[in-house]
Amino acid sequence: YLFISTSNPHVSGPAQCVLMQIPLVFAMAGCKLFLRRVYHWCCWAGVALVICGTIIPVLVIAQANNKDTDSIRWILGYLAGLLPLGFLPVTLEGFLQVRGKDDHKLSVSYFMLWVNIWLVVALFVVFPLFVLLEQPAYGEIVDNTTAGLSCLFTGEGGLPSDSCHNAGLMLLAVIVCAATQQHGQSLVSSQDTGVWAVVSMTLSPFLSDAVFSCGWLMGKYTEVASSWNILGIVLCLGG
Repeated sequence: YLFISTSNPHVSGPAQCVLMQIPLVFAMAGCKLFLRRVYHWCCWAGVALVICGTIIPVLVIAQANNKDTDSIRWILGYLAGLLPLGFLPVTLEGFLQVRGKDDHKLSVSYFMLWVNIWLVVALFVVFPLFVLLEQPAYGEIVDNTTAGLSCLFTGEGGLPSDSCHNAGLMLLAVIVCAATQQHGQSLVSSQDTGVWAVVSMTLSPFLSDAVFSCGWLMGKYTEVASSWNILGIVLCLGG
């Protein structure tokens, strides 16, 4: 979370969509190392395609572009943040498919309840790191928090660039999408394998890439995918 949130402003939306395919590689490696899974060579060929589709277009853009938004440094930071997303379904499979002494499996909802409780605790633990990285600067924390709460609950205040009249609806959409994704991924991991859970998750960025190019929806945040991004999408879908 720390790596993703810090690198996010410096990596373009379409580039993030391509990078979101890399957790599948981490999940396959995790299942091989920790769960002793054996995969057909076709699966590893698919992984190779995903790696090519993820790395090559982004690095080409980074090398051809001197802007900070696509520098290799921030891309590598974003990739480091995606590493836990690949190993998470492997961990979920290990927890959710084990039966206890009463021959029952752990409930997905109960498991997610405790995960989210500890996520809040972890956020407070790593908060000093955000301060050290000035994300945001320490002097702006109180002002940003006050402006954000006012924007969310009253529809006013916030920064000049904020769309406060849509803040509540946007937050609700994020909560619904995040809860659906987390519970869906946990359910797939508990009933099948962690790799399938990641495969289902990595299909969503392709939709995101299409959404970024919709000017009527994204407004000033519209970003059209480059030919390299499209090439990466084709390779990743093939994988």
